[in-house]
Amino acid sequence: MEKLRGKFFKNEFGLLYYIRAEKNLSRYILYCGNRKKHKNITNLIHAFNDVRRENEFNDLKLILIGKRFTGSDKPDFIDIFIKKFNIKGVESLSRVSDDELNLYYSASNAFIFVSLSEGFGFAPLEALASGAPSLILADNSVLPEIFKDLACYVNPHDINEISAAVKKALKDRDDANHDKNKIDRILNGYSYELLAKNIYNVLLDVSSL
Repeated sequence: MEKLRGKFFKNEFGLLYYIRAEKNLSRYILYCGNRKKHKNITNLIHAFNDVRRENEFNDLKLILIGKRFTGSDKPDFIDIFIKKFNIKGVESLSRVSDDELNLYYSASNAFIFVSLSEGFGFAPLEALASGAPSLILADNSVLPEIFKDLACYVNPHDINEISAAVKKALKDRDDANHDKNKIDRILNGYSYELLAKNIYNVLLDVSSL
């Protein structure tokens, strides 16, 4: 079975320096996933903008990795939101390779995932495997059960709480010292095949109702 550990891993410092230099990134927080409204990206952007207004964090960027919802008659609502509120420092990437994604996770100051509802968290697991120094996750659904004390949990409805968690992650980056044994126990319990099987079983249960 293909383990997350095999596909995503912590990168060496030299590669992290390279991607920051190549992409002109000093400090950034990262979101990876789709742009559906329950993913709560608008609250994430508001919180990011609040942090970036402070002089101490005015170089901060937010990287959004995930396919835009675009069409001739339906522009992406996140792009519209960013333009409406004139928010600076947000970069959107529709497609990246697995190798690039691994580097983006590793080089980030924090991975943030504040979905309003979530059946399972693929992206946080990938971020954990890639060595992201901080995970900021919503305090709802299954996420606290999976990641336990390896993440900072926030109320996804509370923009102030999200921004406070981001500032703490930026200040504490050098002190991040996750327990490798705890990380291994989580990651060794999951493979893409196992996750797909669990999702399939859930769908079967729902269809039988």
